[in-house]
Amino acid sequence: MQGSEPDRSFEALWRDSWQGVWQFVFRRCGDPQIASDVTAETFLVAWRRRREVPTPSRAWLYGVARKVLANQVRANHRQVALVAKLSDQERPLSSSGAASELGEVVVRAFNALDPADRQVLALVIWDELSPPEAAQALGIRDVTFRVRFHRAKARLRNKIDTTGHI
Repeated sequence: MQGSEPDRSFEALWRDSWQGVWQFVFRRCGDPQIASDVTAETFLVAWRRRREVPTPSRAWLYGVARKVLANQVRANHRQVALVAKLSDQERPLSSSGAASELGEVVVRAFNALDPADRQVLALVIWDELSPPEAAQALGIRDVTFRVRFHRAKARLRNKIDTTGHI
């Protein structure tokens, strides 16, 4: 059975472009599984809109892939924020991984903070949520979150500045 012209065009688009799209995504996320998932979702969008895909299509596909990746990252951040919100207490930062990047003084200062301060800082710094997104994750108003974030940063600075050897 012969496919229609848009179907054959899509097959050619997939065959000619999937590797480039995968590499585009992989360079941005560094995770082969995420790159595969985002590439698959990108081509699902292309399939649904196959009659609208422009020629040349590479820039259009990259734009779709960028949006799909951004949506996936936002979804992941929401999931992490929800887990943090539902946990009874925030875990202190371990001495491995992030500690080597941040330095022992900052890690000790961060761990010495109240769990609520750690949670507020982590949502913005490590989870990369904007203050409005972090406020939503915590179920509080944006203004309330901004005040808590400002105070948590000040307390962290104070812990680092006071002794430098928390």
